[in-house]
Amino acid sequence: LAFRPELGDHFEAALASDTASAPALANWIANEEAALRVSPGTLATLVAMVEAREVTREGGRQALEKLASDGGEARAVVEAEGLGALGGGGELSGVIAGALEANPDIAERLRGGDLKPMGVIIGHVMKETRGRADGGEVTRLVREQLGL
Repeated sequence: LAFRPELGDHFEAALASDTASAPALANWIANEEAALRVSPGTLATLVAMVEAREVTREGGRQALEKLASDGGEARAVVEAEGLGALGGGGELSGVIAGALEANPDIAERLRGGDLKPMGVIIGHVMKETRGRADGGEVTRLVREQLGL
């Protein structure tokens, strides 16, 4: 940010909105090409939504691309595109149960205490939810469903 004035200016303007943390904003501005094509306030709102886990990082990237190409407000784009994060047991429990049923050998290994294949279940859930599930929440719910 220090070597490219346009990045620093965009960062300062987004930070002034006081909705997202400085480290998160800096990360998005430095690493997401589309961040400069979105107004600072809109970018700050989107980054704050990712920080609050209202949208996953991948969902945030998709929303950022849409915002950069079409404009609009972050919350409206996330809603219109169906990019909001899925959370809580009610929304994910059926998907997780389906993932465990589809992978009985993995479920058995998890029940036995081998948590290395947890990624298979998380991957299955992410595929089914188009990346809208939070990996940490999926892990917690898998453990809960398996009694771990």
